[in-house]
Amino acid sequence: MTKLTKQKTGIIISSLADGHTIVDVCKAVDISRAAFYKRMRNDEEFAKEVRYAQEQSAEKALEELDGIFDKALNKKKSYDTMVLRDYAHHLRWRASKVLPERFGDQKNRAGVEIGDGTIKVVWETDASKDSV
Repeated sequence: MTKLTKQKTGIIISSLADGHTIVDVCKAVDISRAAFYKRMRNDEEFAKEVRYAQEQSAEKALEELDGIFDKALNKKKSYDTMVLRDYAHHLRWRASKVLPERFGDQKNRAGVEIGDGTIKVVWETDASKDSV
């Protein structure tokens, strides 16, 4: 395996933004995944670039999914509905993990948390409503 150079870093970031996996990108630039993750741990700027590239990839995939659904709805192309449903579910799940602030689970909650012999009643409100 070779060293992670500036040129290879650029290839990694652009490939991740295009939707390639970390495994495939590491193979393409001939570095180990361990070297990739070590660089992410030690170089915060690189880690930010990787996360941003993954966000771009998730958004691109959702936009492409819209196009696929449009073709299917307008009978321009035929898809296996089960595969299409599973693919859409996967992309939504991926977007919820990569872009949690936009596509994640509901953050507001109220309820009871039980743990280690304690009971805690939780109320959370939307901060934007409180400021009005």
